[in-house]
Amino acid sequence: MSKSKGDSAQSEIHVSRMTAAPGDPWLSVHSIAEYAFCPRAGLIAYENRRTDEDEEVPSLYTLPQYELHAIESGIHERWQRLRKWVWLIVLSAGLSVAGTVFRQYALLAIFPVAMGICTVKAANITSEMFALYRRLDLAEQSRCAEPNPASDKIQPVNWFGMQHLGFDSIRLQEPLPDSTWYFTGRPWRILRRGSLYIPVYQTHSTVEKHSESQKTKIVAYCRLCELTYGENSSPYGIVLTGDDHSGFAVPNHPSFRTRFHDSLVELRHLAILSDQYLESDVPFDSRKCAHCPLAKPRLVSWGRQIQRFGAPVAVNPVGENHRGLLHCDCGDRFRWRPTYTAE
Repeated sequence: MSKSKGDSAQSEIHVSRMTAAPGDPWLSVHSIAEYAFCPRAGLIAYENRRTDEDEEVPSLYTLPQYELHAIESGIHERWQRLRKWVWLIVLSAGLSVAGTVFRQYALLAIFPVAMGICTVKAANITSEMFALYRRLDLAEQSRCAEPNPASDKIQPVNWFGMQHLGFDSIRLQEPLPDSTWYFTGRPWRILRRGSLYIPVYQTHSTVEKHSESQKTKIVAYCRLCELTYGENSSPYGIVLTGDDHSGFAVPNHPSFRTRFHDSLVELRHLAILSDQYLESDVPFDSRKCAHCPLAKPRLVSWGRQIQRFGAPVAVNPVGENHRGLLHCDCGDRFRWRPTYTAE
């Protein structure tokens, strides 16, 4: 019996494995990249609703660090403030002299306090200015070659070097969505020049370089940028790894996309099972436990527990020391004892 035209047309429809079905869970770029590192890490990130914003390390500095114009503006603003405090120091000294000449002892009593406050304020501003000038000097000396957008090789870059090449730094306020593949992410920064939008993320990890997790994250960000800003707008992305603002460019090349695609599809399947509490043994590579923060033991008495869909996961002790019982996130979630050797 021959097929009808409708049946024939339907049989020719191909739905990509990447396309999410209605009702599938949304994933974050962070959880997908964690899955590329280890499936258990990816599932923990998903169940704890961890995002790219959660991964960013809060800065201890209040001074501008990453944008040239902000550093220059910071120096100018502190010059203005310093002048005011210097004038107050001069005024305090003048009042002290006047108090001595005219025997106004109240002015003499106020002088040490006023002078002390003004001097401390001026010294703090001067210290900040020196720090900003050092940062500006580093920025002005930093140079790099622009990554070749047609290359399939990882290439060295420098954050300030890219700004010298005419790229502006953008900080997004909201994550970028992919409503077809059901995942979202917000790069640490985007470097923009003309039609190019280069996603950037910063890592403070010294354990892995050029890791699958890092490359997966960049390729995922490139897709989100191209969906938002246009096709071919993100031929590569950048990972910053050093305190000197150095890093490397990962090409948005098919050879780097396979791990991202596999991780997204596999984590989606695992997340669907986890949502129904039907996941079985989640695979892992024990060699990666040695330096994984999810395997790092901490005291049970600290009271910090990971969550699973908003509910705390019961503690699974993995050892003890002279201060008490120890546990770790991965050990709690999967009820086992990972081998952590970083310390």
